[in-house]
Amino acid sequence: MARKMKTSGKLIIGFSVILALSIVLKTTGWWDKVFPDQAVKITEPPKTSEVDSIIMTTGKTLPRTKQLRLAHWTWNSHQAWAYANKGKKTQTDSIFAKNGITMEFHRMEEIPNQISALTAFAKELKKGKTQPTKGVHLFTIMGDAAGWVLNDTNKSLKPLGYTAEIIGFSGFSSGEDKFMGLPAWKENPQSAKGGLVAGVAADGDWNIMIFWCAQNNIPFNPDKRYYDPNALNFVHTDSYLKAAEVYIANKPVELIFKADGFDYQNKPVKKGEKGKVAINGSVTWTPGDKNIADKRGGLVSIASTKEYSNQMPQYIIGVREWNEQNSDLVVKMLASIYQAADKILQADEKLKSGTIKARSQKDARWLAAKYAHEMFGSETVEYWYKYYNVVKVKDSTGLTVEVGGSSVSNLSRNINYFGLNGGTDIGEIVYNRFAKLAMHYYPDFMDSYPKWRTVFNPRYLKTLQSRYSKLSQSSPHTPTFTAKETLEDKEQIGKLTYRIPFRSGQASFTSESHQALKESLDQLVIAANSRVEIHGHTDSQGGEGNNLHLSKRRGQAVYRWLKQKAGTSFPANRVKIIPHGETNLLVQDYSNGRFHPQKMAQNRRVVIKIYTN
Repeated sequence: MARKMKTSGKLIIGFSVILALSIVLKTTGWWDKVFPDQAVKITEPPKTSEVDSIIMTTGKTLPRTKQLRLAHWTWNSHQAWAYANKGKKTQTDSIFAKNGITMEFHRMEEIPNQISALTAFAKELKKGKTQPTKGVHLFTIMGDAAGWVLNDTNKSLKPLGYTAEIIGFSGFSSGEDKFMGLPAWKENPQSAKGGLVAGVAADGDWNIMIFWCAQNNIPFNPDKRYYDPNALNFVHTDSYLKAAEVYIANKPVELIFKADGFDYQNKPVKKGEKGKVAINGSVTWTPGDKNIADKRGGLVSIASTKEYSNQMPQYIIGVREWNEQNSDLVVKMLASIYQAADKILQADEKLKSGTIKARSQKDARWLAAKYAHEMFGSETVEYWYKYYNVVKVKDSTGLTVEVGGSSVSNLSRNINYFGLNGGTDIGEIVYNRFAKLAMHYYPDFMDSYPKWRTVFNPRYLKTLQSRYSKLSQSSPHTPTFTAKETLEDKEQIGKLTYRIPFRSGQASFTSESHQALKESLDQLVIAANSRVEIHGHTDSQGGEGNNLHLSKRRGQAVYRWLKQKAGTSFPANRVKIIPHGETNLLVQDYSNGRFHPQKMAQNRRVVIKIYTN
């Protein structure tokens, strides 16, 4: 007769059975189905020095979902994320949940914090944790600052053997990011010389100001110690909100004068001496622009992402190696965002046509504003709803000021923007243009930047193209233009003069024409929501009638070249060609019975004028 087993023996055998069963479940992949991943929550946005020590608290995900964490700005272009999640916490009937995702949103307004949070995630990954519980999986940034942001991010990730990548974008700044200045600067850009603007150096709003300076031939002084009466000057702040606050405070700044000039009280100051200068401009975004309008006023929008509509996509940044290991999850995440974006964009069209009521349950824009308000934890639902579009308001001095303006972006806009259907990669143009500007003005801050092909990964967007054909067929919602005979009712933003070499007496380009054409392409592709006039000019050689016809043909040749390179950026009615022939000579190129080749070359030019839409 067998003896009864002791209690300790039973425990040992029971433990052995459980251990064996758990090993089988994990090796066969059933563990995740039986015991879904746990959700994690991040603390409130930490200071830069604290980010590495972020500790997550565990909670529960929705059944059969994977956890993702995003560090984001307070920026209305995040509305597709909020809509896909149905608020701060993932709802069971949300688009994200239906695609197997539980999303955690973590507001971080400073890029160093975002980089540190992604690095904290990568450190966990390096330790062998396939689903790290520290840091964030992804963060969003403004695309025109991607050069220096990715440079800094990759410096942080390199010791771990990882790299950061752009996988797409989920929205755009469409007016709220802006360069604000005195009304006189709008009327006469040259009067901005001697101005003093506050903002964050090499930030997206700073880029708008620099881009505008380039379009209007205005020198820029980046040195924060000096004041140049013959250039536009800059005061550094820590954030876009402080850029508005220092203007509102109306406190003069003491600087060393680089040339003789006048202080804020119009008293003369000699070169090399110190003098106090008033801040009379700001580079900021909503609600900074609204704060300026409400609390002091006196500034208008000189240029913004309303006109420079391709400048500031909301890029999604992640760790390349983790993305590759979780490619299906990344694709489903993007699909969720773009499904939400299509609903919001369609609702916006219906609102404009009057086929749905504002703030109704059919108004996906209103629902998105509700969810965004919960996601951001600031302002009001009405605020985020109203300032999704550009709104004209009266400031405290009675000036009319444009405030707000963002948009969500769908898959079609991504395909269009990155040239994935065979067109020009606008992303590369924007990336290189503004990375070079940052390096030029602040070489100590940015000594290099990664090549575009190493930081942009089109793999996930291409997968979406093939897997989600309906998403690919939506309208990209790019700018459109109605026919106008004149642009008298439009404000001029910039004036660019190019001496594009043509073959003598012909409208065909020479081998030296490429650089000027490329420069004009970059400028006009970035300022995609602007009307364009191409003014053709000739020298005085040849008959007046022939020269008028020749200048028109040359203007048409420039337009054809631009359209061939980036057709989607030059839709119908955007460009008007105006021939002048020899009627507007810059210099007299004929004297003493002969033509002067160098002066003739100065007169053979194309002038491009940029106006609001």
